[in-house]
Amino acid sequence: MNVLIVDDSKVMCMNLQKIYSQFLHNADFIIHHSSEDAEQSMGNIMFDFASLDVNLPGKDGFELAKYLRGISLNTKIAMVTGNRQDVMLQKARDLNAMLIQKPLKKEEKNKFIQSIENMLKKWELI
Repeated sequence: MNVLIVDDSKVMCMNLQKIYSQFLHNADFIIHHSSEDAEQSMGNIMFDFASLDVNLPGKDGFELAKYLRGISLNTKIAMVTGNRQDVMLQKARDLNAMLIQKPLKKEEKNKFIQSIENMLKKWELI
């Protein structure tokens, strides 16, 4: 399974990879910190799952998700944000993606992990 993680925060990328690895045992992770770099990988690798930060420098995560949808209708996409708003939820739905709230406080981490697990189960990736 090929998993793409795109976030401008290196720490968040490491945290997401660690969390996803708990559930996706045989995954190959490709990590990028910008939309532009991620687009290059999308042209060469078919991703089963993509975790995209909403707020990226240059093209935002929604633009990147739209680009990915143009390449693959089957890739499962999670839009990850620390600023969940109704408009973002609708944009994610329009792209057949899920919106996941980043934990802003330490005590929210377990809820975040549970949300990820539920999402992966819903998509039958685990």
